[in-house]
Amino acid sequence: MSSNQEITELKELLNKALQRLYENDMSLIERRANERAITFRFGIYFEELVKNSSFKELNVDAEYNRNGEGTKSTDSKPHGTHPDILLHERETNNKNKLVLEFKGHWNKDKCGACDKKKLMEFTSKNQGYRYVLGAWVLLKQDKPVVKYFLEGREESLQKGAGL
Repeated sequence: MSSNQEITELKELLNKALQRLYENDMSLIERRANERAITFRFGIYFEELVKNSSFKELNVDAEYNRNGEGTKSTDSKPHGTHPDILLHERETNNKNKLVLEFKGHWNKDKCGACDKKKLMEFTSKNQGYRYVLGAWVLLKQDKPVVKYFLEGREESLQKGAGL
């Protein structure tokens, strides 16, 4: 599968899982539930979709902090980091596909500067992880806003999830 095909499929899976989250669990967003509660529900929908995709052999993990036998770290988080949701193969960096960071609209750091930096590092060709795609998801009241990261940069024309 070409990189463009992978990216397209990953975005479709993400958007479908977000749509299910907003259809089934809107009360979590309306009530400003803890980010982990929301990403847990998202992860359930996302994993269901992944099982029927070309990525079915990969793992969906939440708050995963391992890098082989060590701890996941980046230049900006040298003592360890744990992305909200990952689509990858455990114990290797050979099949890192998608890294996700979520932020509730009620969070003080709505711009997510630290999360975005982390996504740039996780998708950079100069770092060891080389995720194909990163996505920062702002959970707004009416629909999510998604910003994508490719090869260490924010994708410039993305306006949001197509819900």
